[in-house]
Amino acid sequence: MTVIDPTLEWTIDAAQFRSKSRNCPFDGWRVRGRAVMTIARGAVAFEAHGAESAAPSRA
Repeated sequence: MTVIDPTLEWTIDAAQFRSKSRNCPFDGWRVRGRAVMTIARGAVAFEAHGAESAAPSRA
């Protein structure tokens, strides 16, 4: 599940992508709405501030 903050405004910066590809026609665009957390298998897998869980729960 992904938790999205629809009010969060940010600027897209392709250099910050985790992907090896830097192709992004939206680089530099100011946008609203961003994923702030992802939960997988009952554990937090991603948080917007950069913290990631070491291992997902196997429950």
